[in-house]
Amino acid sequence: MDYSIIIPYHSNQSFLKACLKSLLFTVPHDVEIIVVMNNSNSNELGIKLNKKRIKIVTYNQDLGYSRAINYGAEIAKGKYLIFCDSDTVYTNNWFANLTNFFQSNNKIGIVSSKLLNPETSRIIDFGMALSKLNNAHPYMDQLLDFELVNKSKKVQMACSANMLIEKKLFKVMGMHDENLVNFYQDNDLCLRLKDFNKECWVVSNSIVYHRGSSSNLSRHSYRADIKGYYVAKNLSRMSIDLNIYYKESFKYFNQNFQKANKYLLIDLSTVGDREWYYDII
Repeated sequence: MDYSIIIPYHSNQSFLKACLKSLLFTVPHDVEIIVVMNNSNSNELGIKLNKKRIKIVTYNQDLGYSRAINYGAEIAKGKYLIFCDSDTVYTNNWFANLTNFFQSNNKIGIVSSKLLNPETSRIIDFGMALSKLNNAHPYMDQLLDFELVNKSKKVQMACSANMLIEKKLFKVMGMHDENLVNFYQDNDLCLRLKDFNKECWVVSNSIVYHRGSSSNLSRHSYRADIKGYYVAKNLSRMSIDLNIYYKESFKYFNQNFQKANKYLLIDLSTVGDREWYYDII
């Protein structure tokens, strides 16, 4: 078996059903689909699924994203793992386009799809960058066919809402850091990939809709603590690259729009390092 899809599921059955329905229509029949159902409220785990093509693993506890993925990886039979959030919906050819690109170069360690907001059909994630203080999604809210996202791109980090990695590499890397529970585990994995001299890419023609924040469990109260741990752990691996995206954007603007003689800068930011952005502009 070549591919195993791992879906961590906590709550919100309607999204999971939509996710699985689209997967069953868009992936080959020999792809293993594993749903790691985990919730301390057993009423959330009573959903009836098509067990002919879907393997269901149930834990009557709140595992968190990282542990749920790791548990799925341990039992997966595929050589390659695809992590899929339970609130994703898949378009035609996403699977072939993602896997073909992944296999095109042995330097590639991780690939992720172009993720769209289902309410707007605009970009929600096409790679993540870093400023001095924050993670950033450089292309968020751009149109699907925006010129700068029409080619696959090597990035520092990508979103694990739909992510492909070789199982052997994932295990050698130590899998997801379970201390990260529900936040930054994908950033952490991509940054650690540098230690293995592998590359992270986002694939422009693999298109997936991602709702995001669909669980009924509120997790944000401890996000700051987890971010502190994540940054302390990965500081030496981090490269500030958001300025590269700004320069790319400014170049595109200059080539496609008439330039004015003067500009007015209105700062609506809530960032602590605003002078850094001023310098780029």
